[in-house]
Amino acid sequence: MMTVDDVEQVDAVLCEDGRSVVFYAWTADPDACFVWSVSLPMPITEEAFLATEWRAIGWLHLKSFGDLSELSYDSIVRKVNCPPCPPMP
Repeated sequence: MMTVDDVEQVDAVLCEDGRSVVFYAWTADPDACFVWSVSLPMPITEEAFLATEWRAIGWLHLKSFGDLSELSYDSIVRKVNCPPCPPMP
């Protein structure tokens, strides 16, 4: 069973449209990376994106998931009630 304790790093990336943030939760297993996104109420620029603060928000979201072994990408997106980020070109 995989839990939040198995995650070693959370990264936050601003999507190209500036209206979504994608989170990547990395584990020691290169095949186990959890990804989810949140929509923003208004676009922000890359210069205004505070990566450190968004990483902390990512950790808070992740801790709310609990047991990660039963989660799929779709269930994570539903849990935080946000649409997926648009595909990157």
